[in-house]
Amino acid sequence: MSNSIFDEKNNMIDKPGEGSAHEEGQESLKGYVKRLLKQKKMTLREVQRRSGGQITQAYVGAIVKGVHSNPTVEKLKALARGLGVDEDELFRAARGLPNCEPSQSWAYDSKQTFAFLELMQRIVMNANLLSILEELADLPPDAQMTALKAIKALSEAKRENRPRSKTG
Repeated sequence: MSNSIFDEKNNMIDKPGEGSAHEEGQESLKGYVKRLLKQKKMTLREVQRRSGGQITQAYVGAIVKGVHSNPTVEKLKALARGLGVDEDELFRAARGLPNCEPSQSWAYDSKQTFAFLELMQRIVMNANLLSILEELADLPPDAQMTALKAIKALSEAKRENRPRSKTG
């Protein structure tokens, strides 16, 4: 078996626990990113895409390997965006600080939970949305990504065609 931390076929992290925690229960940036990639089943390419191209997959890989251990504020912000996490949480890991207090973590999670529940309510109340999701759920992942791109393109076209408000 290779000593590489990456699964070359899927461009994903291979060994989640290696080098992730300090003795005091703190987590290094390397370990934090490695753990999130594994938990979220994300590829380095996905992080790059979700960051809007503000951080490359090679740079994220270098962070995971420990090559880049002191990234700039801009790179950390892009990494947080790419990983879909709160910037403060990522900055704490980059500084070698312990994870958030349980009460702070709960507050953040409860906001996400309520947002998710509101979205579910909208879906249940709208037969078209429910039908769309049922159809999407039966598609293979590559077709789901194609559908997502099409929906985003429709949404962006709608925003671009929206009349601009005049100030004055």
